[in-house]
Amino acid sequence: MVRDALNKTAAAAGPGALGRWLACCLVLTALAGSSRAAVVSVRDSGAGNDYLSGEPITLPAASLCPNRFRNGAQVIRNRLHTARPVVFDSAGALKHMSGEPDPPAANGETNRPADSTRSAPPAAAPGAGADGLESAPATSGFPAYLENQQYVWFLQDVRHYTNYSCTVTVDCPSTFYLLVDNRVNDYLPESSYDDPSFGPPDTQWVLDGGWKRVNTGPAPAQAPTSAGDYIGIDEGNNGTLNQVYAVYARTLSKPGSVTLGTEFDGNIYCLVVSTNPVPLTKAVRQATTKQAASR
Repeated sequence: MVRDALNKTAAAAGPGALGRWLACCLVLTALAGSSRAAVVSVRDSGAGNDYLSGEPITLPAASLCPNRFRNGAQVIRNRLHTARPVVFDSAGALKHMSGEPDPPAANGETNRPADSTRSAPPAAAPGAGADGLESAPATSGFPAYLENQQYVWFLQDVRHYTNYSCTVTVDCPSTFYLLVDNRVNDYLPESSYDDPSFGPPDTQWVLDGGWKRVNTGPAPAQAPTSAGDYIGIDEGNNGTLNQVYAVYARTLSKPGSVTLGTEFDGNIYCLVVSTNPVPLTKAVRQATTKQAASR
């Protein structure tokens, strides 16, 4: 209707109004593109108690963040945890900055399970890497396809919910990017430097849902601990990389929904929702049972 009115106005005003008419059409087109929606609902459910504290679970534990995803975005609703670019050494291996323990929550809980045997890395000498050796030249990167996208964030407590699900619904074709802590289902030493594993008793839904590993080739070289794209986790929002999210994707070619389930280890996942085209990948590897079984 607005465009019809513009057409009539341009015709009545004569040829001199053509430029203004074209400008108005461009503005309308831009507004239509920018108003394209994606996430229309976030609904979660659960039953039972927090398996560590025994307290009743808190619902809703998920919501659409009012801000957009970016370098510096808070990725967990009730933590300071912040998204940062990861760092690779010259051989393509992930690097973590050292010297900062996991920050405790308000109730004294830390970000590792109570039965974890994983210890913090030793403090490195000034100018040295996390392994205490001289740092090799490093590169860093933040996935551009995640910038300025909608995202769903969760309470950290969800990692203690044994019966949890969250369904996110979109009203147009979208790609969902699931960010998963590298330590999931693997709390052995140095497990934060390789990819998570999936399967029973908690993350079978990742395998069943067909989530695929995203690899746009951010590392300068291929290494066993650089299987694809990552997001660094700065747990104190102070510039220190403490942990790493691996990036997995699932695309819907029409409006619909995806459902996430339980996850018991590491930091709780984060879900970025994008209406942009899927980025070109060097290799897209589906999470498999074989991957989990090899850990």
